[in-house]
Amino acid sequence: RICSLLLLKCPEDVMLARIHGRAEREGDERLGLQDTTDDAGRVNAYLQREQDEAELLQTYVHRKSCRIAEIDASLCQEDCLKKAIAELQKAAGPSGAAHDALRRAESSSEREAMEWT
Repeated sequence: RICSLLLLKCPEDVMLARIHGRAEREGDERLGLQDTTDDAGRVNAYLQREQDEAELLQTYVHRKSCRIAEIDASLCQEDCLKKAIAELQKAAGPSGAAHDALRRAESSSEREAMEWT
């Protein structure tokens, strides 16, 4: 079993640049974003929730004895993926079933596309 929480952290200006011009997506209404008329409002709504959500995640991590790692989401997609893999490798340890399962997943030719907008 691998328990690792990977927190993607991104500066506000990068979030604004990435969200610029993005159409509404499924989940916007649930997150209270349907009332937000501009990109800055959407980012601000996220930033207002961020601390509360981080505290909930910390509680979960503590109960489950999970690793927690922050990844700089302002990096390119491939670099974020490499950092995530490295953190999962640390959580899996140098050997054992979790290590072997992670190695098999790494070598898989099928990677899901990441949504960055």
